[in-house]
Parts: sequence; C-alpha cells; structure tokens
Amino acid sequence: MLACGVGAAAPTGSTAAKPGATPAPGKTPARRPGGLTFESYKITLLNGQTRDVELGRLYVPESRDRDTTHLIRLAFLRWKSTSPKPGSPILFLAGGPGIPGSAVARVPAYVQLFERLRAEGDVIVPDQRGTGLCEPSLTCATATPPTALFESEAAMRQAILSEIRPCASKLREEGIAIEAYNTKESAGDVEDLRRALGAERVRLVAASYGTELALETIRRHGSRIERAVLAGVRGPDQALKLPGVLDLQLRRISAMVAKDSSYASQPNCETLARALLDALDNRPVSLTSSAPGGGKQTMKIAGAGLAAVLQGDLTDGRAVVAVPAMLNAMAAGDFQLFLGRLQTLYNTMALGISAMSISVSCASGAYPDRREQVDREAGASPFGNIRNLYVDSSLCRAVGARDLGPSYRARLYSPVPVLFLSGSLDATTPSFEAEEVAWGFPSGVHLVVQNGFHETLPEEQVQKVVVDYLDGVDVKGRRVAAPPPHFLSMDEARKMFQEQIQRPR
Repeated sequence: MLACGVGAAAPTGSTAAKPGATPAPGKTPARRPGGLTFESYKITLLNGQTRDVELGRLYVPESRDRDTTHLIRLAFLRWKSTSPKPGSPILFLAGGPGIPGSAVARVPAYVQLFERLRAEGDVIVPDQRGTGLCEPSLTCATATPPTALFESEAAMRQAILSEIRPCASKLREEGIAIEAYNTKESAGDVEDLRRALGAERVRLVAASYGTELALETIRRHGSRIERAVLAGVRGPDQALKLPGVLDLQLRRISAMVAKDSSYASQPNCETLARALLDALDNRPVSLTSSAPGGGKQTMKIAGAGLAAVLQGDLTDGRAVVAVPAMLNAMAAGDFQLFLGRLQTLYNTMALGISAMSISVSCASGAYPDRREQVDREAGASPFGNIRNLYVDSSLCRAVGARDLGPSYRARLYSPVPVLFLSGSLDATTPSFEAEEVAWGFPSGVHLVVQNGFHETLPEEQVQKVVVDYLDGVDVKGRRVAAPPPHFLSMDEARKMFQEQIQRPR
C-alpha cells in the first residue's frame, strides 16, 4: 500500500506548506467552514520538469453528521483555464482510495491531460481528505514488515493488522475521528469545494476509486454536476473485488501469450502459474533480498507471495508484459525476476499505511450476496482472496470504520450525462461491472478501450475523447484502441526490473 503524500510537490513560498508556520499576510482566512485560500505552487514532475500552478486550501467539517465545528483542511491544485471564456470548473478525482491528487499531478501523462482540459475551464485536482497535503494526514510510518510476510495470506493479513492497530490508536489519541473518512463525507467535500469556488456547476473526471466518489457526488448533488467522465468504474457495491475475475484474467493473458512467437514453444502461462502456486505452498522457498534500511534479509515465500505479485502484475498493463518471462524463469529454478517484483511490493508496504484508505473501503461495505460470491470464488481460486486483504473485517474493526449502509450501495439513477470508460483487459474494474452502473444513466455512454487495462486516461486517444466529451461533443460510436501488450523476452524483462532487484524503493 502506497504511503499517501510520498514525493508530494513543494510550494514556491518558504513557509506556506509547513504546518504551524507563520502564514503570509492575507493568505489565511478565519478558521471557519468554507474558508478558502490560494497561493503559488510549483510541481516537480517525475521526469524532472516543473509546472507552476496554484495551491488551494479549504476548511470543511470533519463530520457533517456529528460535530460540524470540528474542522479539517483540504488541499487542492488548480490549473487556471487558458480560455478567454472558460466553462465550468473540471474536478479530477483520483483513485485509491488514498492516492492524493497532488501525487497524480507529478505524472507527466496526467499533467498532459490536465493541460488539455484547462482549455475548457479551470482544472481542480484535490487531495482526498486525510491524504497528501490535507490536514490532518492519516498516513502512519511503519516498522519494517516481517520477513515471514509472504508465507501465507493469513500472515500478510496479520502483518497489515499489526501496522494499522498502532496507527489507528495514535490518530484517535490526536482527536481524529477515523470513521469520518468515507466516501459520503468526501462527496460533501466536493460540494463544499464547488461552493467555495463560486461555481454554479462543475464537471468531473474520475479514475478508479474516484469514480465511486463521483457517483456518490452525483447521487447527492446531481443538479450541480454538468457532466462527468468515469474511467475504470468502481460502483457503490463493488469495493470487494471478485476473485474469479482474476482467474479469468490469467486465462486471457495466457491465451494472448500463446499467440506470441517468442513463447509459442513454452508451457502455457496459466498452467505454469497454477503449478508454481501449488509447488510454493507445498515447499516454500527462502530468498535473500535487500532490506529497506540496507543490508540483506532472507524471506520465506509460499504461494501467497506469488499470488500477491500476480494479482498486481496481471492487472497492470506496464507489468503484465514481463509475466511470462518471470513464470518461465521460476519454472527453470531462476527466481531473480520474481524477487525483483516481490521486493518492490515489500518496499511499498514498508513506506507506511493509510488509515484513511482502509476506512473508506470498509465504510463502502458490501451487500450479503456480494460477500457470499466473493467467499465462494475465493474458495475455488488459486489466488484465494488475496485481492481483498485491505478490506478484511479485522482491519475494518481496527480502524473503527462504519458501514455506510444499504442506501449507500443502492443502484443509482441519474439524468447527468456521463462517459463511462473501461479497458477491455481491465480485471480491477471489469467492463461488465461498469455496464451495471451505466444502466442507470439514460444519458450515459460506455466506451470500451480495446487492449486497455485499468488505467486508460494516460492514452492519447482517450484524452482526446475526454476533452471532446466535456466540451459537449457526441462521442457515441467512437472506437479507441491501445497498443496490444508486447511480451518481453527474458533478457528484456531482466533489464526492465534490474533496478528493482538491485535496490529497494
């Protein structure tokens, strides 16, 4: 789990972003709901380039249902429109839950999207409450994860639980009501931000979990939403992922690999993966890797370790290209490629844990029939229930999350025009689940990006469709395709992951 706010940009002022620092004259309003400020801000992108934007801050109630006098401070970035007659502001709602918009704003492909959109109106990129530049942050530093982490699914769950318990306890001692960090309150944040900006209506662009937030915003404040683009749709009863979808993804990717001339003579990827998962469960291996603080450490790894890597790599278009090379190397007794992927996962978990992320997903909950389906599919899947580790009931209890109830998960009907975007290879938010949500939007359009995985917004063609749609253009019938995955040879895969093998991140 990524630590929210890691690598966040810094403001151009010398004291503006430091909590408790002396504010610049006229910059800080009275601490009251709706109190809004702006200041100059510089973002350093992942490619080293910089962008000058504005940093906005807004006071909102932590809990609108309980104590509206206890305020928190939201943060957001603003790209001012380049249009002489800008339309309504465009809010970008990032995924996760727990990925700050200020972190997404460092990714060049997303910055390209924002700069295209600013020709239509101001582009607003908020950090979700409890993340990034917001005050307070619900991210806690953690101790080094145990080296027995990947011995079983239960061991992984226990390791996460041992991190979140002291984190939640510390946050509550600081007076933070963790249960107030949920999608319902975040939808209230979007509405409060609209009001503070003085906009009659706003347009939404959302990705992954951000689409769940967008849907709740439309449910509660639909008259204030001009139109929306939802990419990688997570509906209100889809926080729990279906394990069977990952099984099908393994088969689909395996069929694609079989058509690749480089692997035509190699064993079937699905057969390899299942055999390796069984072999590791029957006889775990001990692998030596780099420790986060330097030096070496030995990890004992069973099938859960491979399941954890595959559940990420099979659903990520950037990583899936190395899966056949990794599996074939493991079958030949070479675990170095796998170790590089596992090391990345381990180091990511060592960055910290977000109580906000767990609270939000736990609060979304699930209908009993969804839970029954998940349990049934997990029992038959070679991956078990690895995809739902962070919404386990023990973690939900540890943070004190409160289920938002059946009304939150009810099917949504709305006249708001919405463009639903799905990737044909997206096994995180599959297109059939997006279709269920889209059925309640008679003015909606569902576009499936051929060869697209979970992230479709970085694609050039997709960005053009998004801009056109927000400008009011009819995009029904458009056809968009991403390049099909090019599966790497063993040497290409080793080169791709060399840095991950050599050092922790």
